[in-house]
Amino acid sequence: MPAGVDSTRLALWAFSGGGPFLSLALREGAPTFRALVAYYAALDLRERPPDPGAPISDEDRLALSPAHHVESGRPVPPVLVARAGLDHPFLNGTIDRFIAAALAHNAPLEAINHPDGRHGFDVLDDDPRSREIAAGTIEFLRTHLA
Repeated sequence: MPAGVDSTRLALWAFSGGGPFLSLALREGAPTFRALVAYYAALDLRERPPDPGAPISDEDRLALSPAHHVESGRPVPPVLVARAGLDHPFLNGTIDRFIAAALAHNAPLEAINHPDGRHGFDVLDDDPRSREIAAGTIEFLRTHLA
C-alpha cells in the first residue's frame, strides 16, 4: 500500500466503460472496499451489446459483470449508482438491471437519475442536477469512509 493511504478506508469509483472493474471489488467481497460509486457505467455485461466490437467470451462477460456478482450472496459494500437519462438505451439497460439485482438481493444501494443528463454529465452538463449529484456523491463517500 502506498504511503499515506489508509487501507481500511478505500472506495472504488468507476465511470462509463470502467464499470466492469467494480466486479473486482464485488468478487473479493465487502471487506476490501468500504464503498463503490458508478457514474453512467456498464454494470451488466451478460447481455451482448448491439455492436459488440471486439469479441468477449460469455465466461469473461459473466466474470466482468457487476450485476452477476451482486447476485452471488457475498457481502456488498454500499453502492451509489448515478444514471444519465439521455444516455444510450443499452447502457442504461445495464444500469437498470444492476439496480434491480441489487434491490432483489437487498444490497445497500443509492440510485440517482439525472433525467436530462448526457453520458459524462458530470463534465458536460454544468447544471443544478449535475452539481447536486456530485455533492451527494462526496457526502456518500464521507459517510462510508469516515
